[in-house]
Amino acid sequence: MGLYRVTNGAVGKALGIGNGTDTITPTSAWEFENQTGTLGTNLTGSLIYSGAGGNINVILSDTIGVQGSVTGLNIQPTFTGANPSYAGFSAGTGYTTGAGIATTAVSLVPSSIAKSPAGLTVDITATGGVVDSITINAAGANYNVGDVITISGGGNKDCNFVIASVADLAPTSNDSIKFEDVPAGTILQVAVDYVLATGTTATAMIACK
Repeated sequence: MGLYRVTNGAVGKALGIGNGTDTITPTSAWEFENQTGTLGTNLTGSLIYSGAGGNINVILSDTIGVQGSVTGLNIQPTFTGANPSYAGFSAGTGYTTGAGIATTAVSLVPSSIAKSPAGLTVDITATGGVVDSITINAAGANYNVGDVITISGGGNKDCNFVIASVADLAPTSNDSIKFEDVPAGTILQVAVDYVLATGTTATAMIACK
């Protein structure tokens, strides 16, 4: 160990990142934080040194992506993912086979997410007006496992199913912010998780902690 420990305000670790990458992988890019053997691209709140000046397009630390994106549907007659269980899938009447059909959340599991669930659309097949199968078309956001959903775009609006699984997604390039004309040889004084190559003109950058 060195004689002097790293203190606040001093850089103790450095990682060359070139001109960034457009690949967003939530696991840490720092080996001392990630012992899995597969490094990600998450700089986990690093400061960025600009070797050659220019624009730096970043996603700031703790920026989150879409939350509660639907990944699975439960089309069993009884939803057993809760205690007590409750009615799940009902096939409905008056439906025709179609894609990108709108849905409405009719019964919600309590959640700390302030936003209401929205955006889920489905593809269905139907025989004689009765829904045979349902698959996800657009995953939507802010849903929870156990939410009861009605297929509201068509039919008699009486086909219900239950959300079986959801995922919280990583941020995307749409969540980035560009810092322009960062001088060469300076440190960008914001905590950064990702440096995106698109929109970045600075080169020879170094992530610092």
